Amino acid sequence: MPNSRPNGTLGSPWHKQIAKWEDDEITIKETNDLAEGSLYNHIRTNLANAPAGQKCVLVYIHGYKNSIECSAMRAAQLAIDLEVPGVTAFYSWPSKDAAGGYTADAASVEASEKHVLKFLERMLDETGAEKVHVIAHSMGNRVMARVAQKLLEKPDRRFGQIILAAADVDAEAFEDLAQAYPKLSERTTLYVSKKDMALEASNWVHDFPRAGYMPPVTVVPNIDTVEVTSIDVSVLRHGYAAESELMLADIAALTRTNPAPRERGGLRITRNERGQTFWTMQTPAASPALPPPKP
Repeated sequence: MPNSRPNGTLGSPWHKQIAKWEDDEITIKETNDLAEGSLYNHIRTNLANAPAGQKCVLVYIHGYKNSIECSAMRAAQLAIDLEVPGVTAFYSWPSKDAAGGYTADAASVEASEKHVLKFLERMLDETGAEKVHVIAHSMGNRVMARVAQKLLEKPDRRFGQIILAAADVDAEAFEDLAQAYPKLSERTTLYVSKKDMALEASNWVHDFPRAGYMPPVTVVPNIDTVEVTSIDVSVLRHGYAAESELMLADIAALTRTNPAPRERGGLRITRNERGQTFWTMQTPAASPALPPPKP
C-alpha cells in the first residue's frame, strides 16, 4: 500500500506514474493458504489485541467482473482509506472477470449463497468482533439479500453497518428482501445514482428497475436511501463506494459512530415521486472568490 497512492484508487493511471516517476499501485506480494478454521482464529487473535471499541471486522463483497486479486486489492484500499478500526476481510465469489461473463456471474453469485452465509455466520460467531460491518457492491447485493433472509432465522446475530452500494438487484424483489436488513443491523444504507452506467445497462437487459439505479428511487422502511449522483467521479459512475472521497467519508462516519443522515454533513432531505423520504449527497459548495488586492 504505497503512501503516495491517491485515496479512492488502486493506484494512479500509468501516465501520472510516469510523470512523477513513481509506482504507487497496490500490489499483492504474498498469499498464504489457511485451513478454514485458522482464518477466524487469526482474526480473533488480531482483534484480541485491539482496544475496546476497535474490535471490528469490515467485510467487502464484490460485484460483477472481479477477480479474487482485484477484490483483495479493493478490500485493502477500503481498509486504508476508511481507516477501519480492526480487521478487513472480503468474500470473493467466483466471477468470470470478463465483460461477456454477466450471465455466468449472475448464476455464480446465486450459487454462492450457502458459502457466503457460512462465512458471515463465522465472522459473527468466531472472531470475537464487537461489530461486523458489511459493504456489498453491485451484483454482490444479490447474495447479500438472500443471506439476510437466512440470518433472520437466527435472530441473535446482528451486524453493525450494512452498506448496499450500486445494488444490481430487481427493485421490487429488493423491497421485499430488504425488510430483513433493519432487523439484522444497527443501520442499513442504500446508495443510489441516476448516472450509474453499469446499472443503466443492467436495467435495459432485465427490462425492470434496479434497486441501485434511479428513477424510480427505491425506498424501504427503516433503511436510509442516499442518492449520490452528483459525487461519483468513476468512469462508469458505478464505483463510487470506494472511489469518491465524500462517499468514503460518509461510510467511515457510519462505521465509527453510526450517525443518522440528518447528523451527517452534506446530506439533504428529499422526497421521491411517491412522497417517500430519502437523502441526497451534495458536493461541497465552491469557495467564493477572494476579492482582488487593493492597489
